[in-house]
Amino acid sequence: MAVRIAATELLPLDADRREDSLVYLAFLAQAAVVPALADAAEGAAQRLQEPLAARIAHAVQAGELPAHLDAEDQAARLRLLLDGLRLQLVTTPRQTSDGWALAVLDDHFTALAAMPAAARHRHDSRTQRR
Repeated sequence: MAVRIAATELLPLDADRREDSLVYLAFLAQAAVVPALADAAEGAAQRLQEPLAARIAHAVQAGELPAHLDAEDQAARLRLLLDGLRLQLVTTPRQTSDGWALAVLDDHFTALAAMPAAARHRHDSRTQRR
């Protein structure tokens, strides 16, 4: 599934991606306390959101994921999962591993593929926030 490949590319699974993750996490930490960086952080999230949503929509169209999934909502959820995995892999390397992160990601996609239509409404947090 193309979305899984894209997601794994965002994880710090080698030295270059670990360095990218360190820079990204440092930027997010600064954006949390420097209001002038908030717009840049929002823009970075949107630039990640769009290709993830497109890949999820493609997986839905290809029958790899259920037709009832909202690609935008699922892309936002995937971004959150990836942020958490990046944070854990970088900050707790003795407690986590690449294999663990990939297993968590695979579990996410397995659950997503099996998500019944009724569960979508229970979990759609974007509509509850607005």
